[in-house]
Amino acid sequence: MEDITKIIYDLRQVNGLANFNLLSDKDRFSIIALEDSRNIGVLESVKRQHTLLLTHNSSFRNPVCPIVTNGMFPPIPFPEVNAKSVVSSSPGIKVHNYLVNKFKMNLSHEDATLLVGFDL
Repeated sequence: MEDITKIIYDLRQVNGLANFNLLSDKDRFSIIALEDSRNIGVLESVKRQHTLLLTHNSSFRNPVCPIVTNGMFPPIPFPEVNAKSVVSSSPGIKVHNYLVNKFKMNLSHEDATLLVGFDL
């Protein structure tokens, strides 16, 4: 089991990942209010003890399983994080825009936001 500082350090070494931010409770409540109820992955990510926001580009690996199942967006495993109950998810456009503005991220057209929730 790792601590948050070590998890972020290790994620910084992964090709294609950038913009690492630990979300506050206020951020999580805002995400719950903004996200589509079909995006179960996002809703599960923010229920974890800790939720990291990061971005990825096309050089990051492909998802380990399908990101859409029967019109729903399930939580996706994220093996790069060594913690309990790890899930990842891609937020919808409202949450994406909220996070980009909140954290003043300057993204290229190929960058996407990603939430990774976990317990320690």
